[in-house]
Amino acid sequence: MRYRREESFRYKFITPLYCFYSIGNKEEQLKDGKILDLSPNGLRLETSIDLPLATTSIHLTFGLNSNSIRVTGDIQWKKTYSKTCIAGLQLQNDEALKQKIINELKEYVKRERKSGLLNKH
Repeated sequence: MRYRREESFRYKFITPLYCFYSIGNKEEQLKDGKILDLSPNGLRLETSIDLPLATTSIHLTFGLNSNSIRVTGDIQWKKTYSKTCIAGLQLQNDEALKQKIINELKEYVKRERKSGLLNKH
C-alpha cells in the first residue's frame, strides 16, 4: 500500500504535536513521540527509538484542541537517523474517528490562523 502524502486534510504541524504511544499490546510501556503531520488515514511519527517494521500495531494518544484522541496504526515505512526514527503510519480509523480528526484539524488551523502562526493565504 502506498503512503498518500498528497491526501486531503493532511496537516503538517509547525510545532510537532506531542504524543504517547505503545507498541503492540504493551500499553503499560508508554513511550513519548512527536506527530509531524496528521490526516484522517495516517500520520508521520518521530521517536527516539528505532521502531520495528514488523510491529503488529502502534497505539497513540495525543491532544488536539484540548481533546484527547486515541488511534491505532501500522508502520508503512521508516527512516532511521542517528538519534531519531521517523515512521509513516496508516491508521485503522472508523468513519467516526476520521471525521473527528478532520473536525479537530479544521479547528486547529482556525486557531493557528487567529493567533497569527499561519500565513493567511
